[in-house]
Amino acid sequence: MRLATGVIDVHPVGVEGFAECWGRTVIHCPFCVGWENADRTWGLVADDPDHAATAARAFDAWSADVIAITPPRMARAAETRGALRAAGSDLVEGEITRLHHRDGDLHAVELADGTLIGRRTLLWSLPQQQVPLVTRLTSTLGLALDENGSVAVGPGGRTGLPGLYAAGDLTTRWDQGAMSAAGAGAAAADAIHFAHSR
Repeated sequence: MRLATGVIDVHPVGVEGFAECWGRTVIHCPFCVGWENADRTWGLVADDPDHAATAARAFDAWSADVIAITPPRMARAAETRGALRAAGSDLVEGEITRLHHRDGDLHAVELADGTLIGRRTLLWSLPQQQVPLVTRLTSTLGLALDENGSVAVGPGGRTGLPGLYAAGDLTTRWDQGAMSAAGAGAAAADAIHFAHSR
């Protein structure tokens, strides 16, 4: 049996306009939908200083104007802000409460203190959770998850449960995408075939 259920993106609570912009001008991956948002002002929503620092250079194939937007009191914020400014970028701290848009076309980000930041695209990597089926398999049959909450797999997508293989986004946090999932699915299919042809 093979699992390829994907995962569930956990949307932020209390951010007005998020649902309307999600997948259009609030994006999860520059490689997936960066081209459609090229040459716009970008904001990288990040809660980790190392991830926030990538705003300075990592996305310049799509935008010449990328800033980091982080929660208040993020660790190493002053250091990260200094590095970003030295590279021609910036860091803004605050809690996002509203996305100003026209039919999903973002034009500004509003923070809890009322500050408006003009941005046309947000790159926002959301937390993820497993679908209910995987959660049930974990609690009832002991399906193992790794430290990131992904289904733990070995070679060919083999899980710790005999006869169960997993592939795709549910097995990885940072190597998600259609081609990676297809490759993992093919590897699992090969492993299943060879396991049953002996």
